[in-house]
Amino acid sequence: MVETVRHLLFAEQLHLGRFVAGGQAWSPLGFTPESMRAVRKLPPVETEPVPSLNAVLSAWASVHATTMMALAEEDGEEVVQALTRNLRHLRSHIGEIERMVRRGHLK
Repeated sequence: MVETVRHLLFAEQLHLGRFVAGGQAWSPLGFTPESMRAVRKLPPVETEPVPSLNAVLSAWASVHATTMMALAEEDGEEVVQALTRNLRHLRSHIGEIERMVRRGHLK
């Protein structure tokens, strides 16, 4: 569950971070483009402690608040497309998250 939430935090930063003034820094509790590429190439190896789910959700809430403030000042087709892409991505993970919750992975 933690890895999925870290991935979704990364996705919000990827899809919407460009609208944040000065650019949005990658959250240390999410993933970065480099770490996402590494995950695709190699099987995951836990070399660092995994953050708690609450810590990642808190980081995501902070990133989301900053992103939403930035988007409130923007308009236009580019913003709509970015929001649509991010929403489509979030929806693609709903089934996976529901399965993990049913199996008791969210505690």
